[in-house]
Amino acid sequence: MTELQTTTDDRAVFEMVGGHPCLDFVNTEIQVRGKRHDLLKRFAHWVAWLTQAQLLDEATAAAVLKWEGTAAAEEALIQARILRQNLRDMADHIIAGETIPSSVITELNHLLRLGQGYLQLVAGKEGGYQSRFMHVIDDPRQLLVPVAEAVVDLLCTLDLSLIKRCENPNCIRYFYDTTKNHSRRWCSMEACGNRMKVATYYRRRQQGR
Repeated sequence: MTELQTTTDDRAVFEMVGGHPCLDFVNTEIQVRGKRHDLLKRFAHWVAWLTQAQLLDEATAAAVLKWEGTAAAEEALIQARILRQNLRDMADHIIAGETIPSSVITELNHLLRLGQGYLQLVAGKEGGYQSRFMHVIDDPRQLLVPVAEAVVDLLCTLDLSLIKRCENPNCIRYFYDTTKNHSRRWCSMEACGNRMKVATYYRRRQQGR
């Protein structure tokens, strides 16, 4: 599977390899043959990502698509890209063992203040009940709120030492390492892992000549 495919109704389909929505959001910008590629080319792609990441329910996603092509939606998409770059910088600081810039925290708190919604009680899949927060989206900018909440979850509940960047020097994707020995090296074994193994194999063959 490629990093971004489209279905017959032109909805984007993303490859989720980050292990957490925050990192999967950063991974919507990739590098191919040394060039950066933005997978969020349209507002509809961003909505599709939010839905696939389970940060937005299907009904709300269908409703907000009415903003596709409007100036407000385009501005919100620009803000999403700015947030993505700031989160990429945040991940780099974490990996380097450095303090997260205070500007990132300020930006996140600003976005969190935009949030509106309510808790809903739903039946669990295996019995019992669960609470689910339903976002109320009255403005395209509020689509940034679920992403900000995902960042909060990452920073407050997970082991930040397990955030890693793919070891393929030509890849810019990040992931949260949940392997037993925390030895994961690649964003995807099927993609970068195999490529690097093949490259290592041919390099050793060349050296052995």
